[in-house]
Amino acid sequence: PLATRPDVALTDLAALPLKLTDRRNNPALVDLVVTACQSAGFEPVPGPTGGSLQNTLAMIGAGTPPMWTVVYAAHASQLHSPRVAFLPFRDGCLTLPTALVAHATTPPDTLNLLLKACTAPLNSDDHES
Repeated sequence: PLATRPDVALTDLAALPLKLTDRRNNPALVDLVVTACQSAGFEPVPGPTGGSLQNTLAMIGAGTPPMWTVVYAAHASQLHSPRVAFLPFRDGCLTLPTALVAHATTPPDTLNLLLKACTAPLNSDDHES
């Protein structure tokens, strides 16, 4: 089963329904996932619509029908759902650039700490996202 692997290729999920938030809720994420699937050679099979992330995880944990979703790696590391496996993508195909917005002339004192953390090398306990 896919859940026992250390990581997963996007193509391994091609036949499974994808439970994804509505595009209006997160257009960048939906476009990223759909485009990555298309680039991998398949159209994602639409899964059930609507519901919260907790409901989605409960549906995935129930296993009927089998399906998948995407969760930001930093968020996944904080979730506890014993019947769900959170796996990184093998080829790092899903990356979502972000931007930091701060006051131009008086940035917060903690900004340098944040920038240092964002540029620090990953260690073995980190998940690439």
